[in-house]
Amino acid sequence: MLALLSLVLIVPQQVPVERIDLYDPGNGGYLGAETSWFSPTGNRLRLEITDPSGDASLLFFLRHDRLGREEEGVYFEGGNLDANWERFSYSGDSLKTTTYLRDDGSPGARTESILDPKGREIRKRYFRSDSTQYGREEVLWDEAGNQLGWDFSYVEREGGSSFRYSYAPLQRGAWTRRTRSRNGVAERLEQRSPSTEPVPVPFLPGIVSTSAFETSPSFSVDGQVMVFARYEDWGAKVPYIARQQDGAFVVRPLEHLGPVYNLALSPDGETVFFSREDRVFSAAVAGGAVRDLTAEFGIQGGYVSFDQDGNLFAHDPEIRGITRAPADGTGWAPPQPLFVPESGEAFDAVPLGDGRLLLTWCGDERCGVAAGNGLQILEDGSLRQIRGVPYAWGAQPVPALGILVFTDGDDILALPLPDTDLTHD
Repeated sequence: MLALLSLVLIVPQQVPVERIDLYDPGNGGYLGAETSWFSPTGNRLRLEITDPSGDASLLFFLRHDRLGREEEGVYFEGGNLDANWERFSYSGDSLKTTTYLRDDGSPGARTESILDPKGREIRKRYFRSDSTQYGREEVLWDEAGNQLGWDFSYVEREGGSSFRYSYAPLQRGAWTRRTRSRNGVAERLEQRSPSTEPVPVPFLPGIVSTSAFETSPSFSVDGQVMVFARYEDWGAKVPYIARQQDGAFVVRPLEHLGPVYNLALSPDGETVFFSREDRVFSAAVAGGAVRDLTAEFGIQGGYVSFDQDGNLFAHDPEIRGITRAPADGTGWAPPQPLFVPESGEAFDAVPLGDGRLLLTWCGDERCGVAAGNGLQILEDGSLRQIRGVPYAWGAQPVPALGILVFTDGDDILALPLPDTDLTHD
């Protein structure tokens, strides 16, 4: 066994890699990822499943026989260094048997898989170590080769003893995004990319990110409340609020605000801040009077955010940069310039809690997709561009959900926090 382990752990570096990021379909939280490494001929060499923090919860390695078929596998769970072994055997081209080995190397439980002419599993039978069958499964595929799901049932139980998993791709052809459901209830959203480079996924498709245009996402610290804007007219966006109820976000318009240009949520989720025509306002999420912060405190522009002490940050169009208004108990002291870029424009700054700011910088009048434009980290007066993120604004880390959210003006998007370089040099 040790000789096999030394072989399977040596995985070539230049191999195809497929990654599937997993998200909660109710609250948009990041659940982890499944990453597979393949040989140039398409044989899977390794599977790694990581949790929301990026730590491996499962490592699975495979060895193949001379015909390219899976022959033996070893896996490690939850950081445990004790190996679990599987052995694969074949009867003709249509039956594959997976035998799970005990600690002493003797055969234990097994799974028999019926294969179609393309080598795909279409039916499974599950047996205990005493060879009594306890379950069976039908695996479903479409004509394009995408798995549609599977039906599992226990052979010894009556009523409520079976369940169906189904996949619903969000586009035709080879899937990139899909939903996995159990008995019709969505369990997770999946985003597939053919490399280890993370791909942004629309945040809560059909709930927050729809066929309309969404922008200006902002979350409370606990991740339970968010606000955003939906629009057809860029200058008159409709504000919305989404609250978590029973593990899912429920969306409704914030009608008492009227149209907005952009908006943000206070850290406690109780107050919304918004701008119109470079004036900044606030109002309680629950309703009531609107407060003019430009008239009261001289705060102007928009793209408001807060640090842990309640200091208010905003974009001031007159300086094309960021201001900071210190909290003074009943409101804020007059805002002072915090960062005025030497060129271009900086806006949508969010404090990261360690003296750094996450912001968007652009060097052209259109503020669009161009070299250097996009998310930046401001630290000690210098900017560093965030790698792997398309041109975006409205970026906010949401540790409670394990994601970085931002917008490209069309959708609100999310990336797993462990895969961003917010903390990297």
